[in-house]
Amino acid sequence: MAALCPLAALLAGCAAGRVVDGVYENAATGFRIPVPPAPWVPASIPDADVAFRRPAAVGTMAAFSSCEGPQRAPLRILARRLFFGLKEREVVEQEPISLDGGEALRTVVRAEQDGTPVVVESVVVRRGACVYNLVLAAPPADYPALRPDFDRMAAGWRALP
Repeated sequence: MAALCPLAALLAGCAAGRVVDGVYENAATGFRIPVPPAPWVPASIPDADVAFRRPAAVGTMAAFSSCEGPQRAPLRILARRLFFGLKEREVVEQEPISLDGGEALRTVVRAEQDGTPVVVESVVVRRGACVYNLVLAAPPADYPALRPDFDRMAAGWRALP
């Protein structure tokens, strides 16, 4: 989905992962997430570690990681970077959550991308020198149906030892 392209441009990632038994694992940046079930299919998103799209519901999910040294900025600031390039941004929800025992921030934004309405949900988590961003982008009408799959993916995020 085009809405993720500006998001991806802001994030550095290394596509060094692999999928085994329904789990994507990236040893280079130290995380794993469950792969969403069919009808989600693999997708190519610039700089994403892994991405999936759901053709019928027009949605995209992706995971990005950046391990470029200490990221001391608050999670709220790290999350804000994800939404640069989107117009008419409105934060609908923002709440701290816990992922794999660590602090994370979940944000839902309604915005426009190239004149098209979009809902973008992100979960940002920091572990050591790495920042991980899980992102769902979808048209507003499709977002509610896609959110449970994104919630499962985010809840299954784990840092590797």
